[in-house]
Amino acid sequence: MHDQYFGQFLLNKELLNLEQLRDILNRERASRPHLGLLAIDASILNSSQVEQIHRLQQAFDKNFGEIAVDKGFLTLRQLEDLLVVQQGRRLNISQTIIDSGYLTLAELEAAWQEYKNTTSLKKGKTDALYGNLCGIVRAVLDFSSAGSEGDILYEYIALFLRIIPRFLGEEPIIALNHTRASGTLITQTMRGVVNISTGLVMNDDLLLKMARRYSGENLTRVDELALDSIAEFLNSTNGIFTVSMSEGGLELDLEPQCIQTAGVTPVEMAFRVPIETSCGIIDFYICLDETLV
Repeated sequence: MHDQYFGQFLLNKELLNLEQLRDILNRERASRPHLGLLAIDASILNSSQVEQIHRLQQAFDKNFGEIAVDKGFLTLRQLEDLLVVQQGRRLNISQTIIDSGYLTLAELEAAWQEYKNTTSLKKGKTDALYGNLCGIVRAVLDFSSAGSEGDILYEYIALFLRIIPRFLGEEPIIALNHTRASGTLITQTMRGVVNISTGLVMNDDLLLKMARRYSGENLTRVDELALDSIAEFLNSTNGIFTVSMSEGGLELDLEPQCIQTAGVTPVEMAFRVPIETSCGIIDFYICLDETLV
């Protein structure tokens, strides 16, 4: 996940373009062994434990290693050893950038130093940004018009970016200059002291691919099952967010999801966050104290 953050930083600084960053992240992901598989190979975890951790990841905003340690399946030392093995078997984003000729060594070094200074990343703390993705989001998006409640929006987007790799198997990139996506709009509102409305827009081709990945079913057309799969993805994401907010003292209740026909557009006051995947653009919308349509 750290590579994703640094890559987003390079895109923001216009040191990489969207196509270059997508190429790098795809190559990095293809080379990255899953921590659960490494643990099974090392006879530290069994398949039942790995599947249990995956199920818990659908309910809580925690990474695989955190849950494994919380459940007592792994010790901190075992997790550290597995992370070292994982790091040794995957492509490094910096090496990939240099090998591809996208930046010179001097340009990369300067960018890395600025990145560390901007994010307060210290030597030896390369996993610290898992909990600080909100800082990267703040550098890209502007929710200042929402006032003090804008912090909630930054936290939501940071969580959404963490959820996408876990549920959909994609490395998301915030692509602010991308044209608006058109297609089905799926929405859901969380109500409490603050009301938060969320929505996804994607074309049929992308919706079908993401529905297949989320459901694990061999879906062949955009039908009720495919739409319900994406609606459930949004519901799961919002469910995890409400749990996170509850831990901070903000109680939110989920309303049922709504599936809007193609062509329905969110209200003007909604914030739009275009998220690029390897299969297409997801337009994510979020607003406070108003429904999206």
